[in-house]
Amino acid sequence: MNILIPTDFTTQARSLLRYVLDLSQNTQEHLNFFLLNTYLVQMNTEPNQLLQNNDELKQKSKLMLEEEVEWARHYSKNTKLNIMPVSHMGSINNVILNLLSKKAINLVILGDEDHVHRDIALFLQSQNYPVLSIPVTKKNLIYDIYKESSSGRVLFLINETEGALLNE
Repeated sequence: MNILIPTDFTTQARSLLRYVLDLSQNTQEHLNFFLLNTYLVQMNTEPNQLLQNNDELKQKSKLMLEEEVEWARHYSKNTKLNIMPVSHMGSINNVILNLLSKKAINLVILGDEDHVHRDIALFLQSQNYPVLSIPVTKKNLIYDIYKESSSGRVLFLINETEGALLNE
């Protein structure tokens, strides 16, 4: 199974990755995690400065992704888990759409800490792409798990701090 996980290297993104790694610990299936970071280059600069900015941002993105992948590999004990860094210039929406077909992505896992990720999740769901949207806050983690079923969408709410599970 191929799973795409965007990251911006924030505390919330690390919490999301930790949760996903914990969730995958006991799976018997081989998993490929594509850890994605996107970056944008300011277009209002001189052409030679534009290339230099692109190279700097690309290098920084790749370096930080390698560090995050190394942390994830050390944290996870799942031997059937393959974590690959993906650094790409462009808007996160366009990059995700491009990668969905290029990498045969089966699931996109997004943090829900801001309106950008919520908009992406809603757009992907409207296009019938499977999305796991996990709200991440600094105080605690509450996970919204969306799952297709024969009767329609099923929503599970898991509040980690209280261990509650609600099923609608």
